[in-house]
Amino acid sequence: PLVDPRPTADELAEHFKEHIMLRYQKYTYDCNVEMEFKILLQKEKEKGG
Repeated sequence: PLVDPRPTADELAEHFKEHIMLRYQKYTYDCNVEMEFKILLQKEKEKGG
């Protein structure tokens, strides 16, 4: 029988999950960096203000 070259549903789900996890990690990382940046700005204001 011919082998279907398309990925199975399981393989797709696995790939999709990884993709989402990576996006999610990057998103939370960006949020954390933004928060830290705001905190730093606030501290600078309090110091120099």
